[in-house]
Amino acid sequence: MNKEIADKILEDYIKKYPHLSNHKLSKLVYKNEPLMFSSAEACRIRILRKRKELKIKPPEYKYLTIPKGIKNLYDDIVITGTYRILILSDIHIPFHDDENLRYILDKKEKYDIIILNGDILDVYSLSRFEKDPRLRSFAEEIKIAKLFFTYLRQKFKKAKIIYKAGNHEERYEKFLYNKAPELFGIDEYRLEKILNLDNFGIEYVDNRKVIKINELYILHGHEYGNSYSPVNPSRTIYLRSKKNTLVGHWHQPSTHQEPSIDKKFVTCWSTGCLCDLYPKWLPLNKWATGYAFLETYGSREFNVNNYKIIDRKLFNT
Repeated sequence: MNKEIADKILEDYIKKYPHLSNHKLSKLVYKNEPLMFSSAEACRIRILRKRKELKIKPPEYKYLTIPKGIKNLYDDIVITGTYRILILSDIHIPFHDDENLRYILDKKEKYDIIILNGDILDVYSLSRFEKDPRLRSFAEEIKIAKLFFTYLRQKFKKAKIIYKAGNHEERYEKFLYNKAPELFGIDEYRLEKILNLDNFGIEYVDNRKVIKINELYILHGHEYGNSYSPVNPSRTIYLRSKKNTLVGHWHQPSTHQEPSIDKKFVTCWSTGCLCDLYPKWLPLNKWATGYAFLETYGSREFNVNNYKIIDRKLFNT
């Protein structure tokens, strides 16, 4: 190797590619001039020396800012104040219990807020499970749901109605994911648009967001991920949330309470359902019909009545 020729080659490359590091520049030089140097590492050492000789510093590494990550927009729906609140869960239209729904809604009660706490629709025909083709289609299910919302709004014209999506409402999104991804994200194909919830003045809460009313957290129950049937749903939720929490999802009215070391009690409730108690896919189960009535006071206090309905009689769980 002719040292003068090699030095001249290195000097030309250093001046031509001032932005390249010693390592990258050596790989480029060795690739283009393999006969002039014994290896890329030998070339790198000579580039280092040559830069010192020419008093040319290697480029500084200037890192760009870390690109923004994809984040799920997740924040609680917070309500504070003094209210009378009706909480209905697991209606599972079109397998709804129309008699007990009328029994609840036709009472001479006034509510400031009505929370439809998930699985109001069953979304039966779009599920991944084996389906009976004789049962209603998704289009018929939507039609029945709209009739239910019409009835609900006529009964409670001034009430704020909040519809929180449950795991059965999520069946619709999963169907789009798997069967029609091109339609996902188009506003007209969102479930709340198909149901015309804006026309009924119903606020739709999706993304598994939590509703917090005073010091009570309201979940559907599937937000923690498992869909198994626990012995005591309210205790299961207590072990996960460690806060006053009310859920549906498991169709089982239950209550669990424990004191903290400073004797502040934490209570969790699971509500009953308002659907057929003997579905073909699971006629033997632990389900019970029920709903909850919540009263709030000021900005912190509240009281939950977790009702089970048996033969048109209410029992507070």
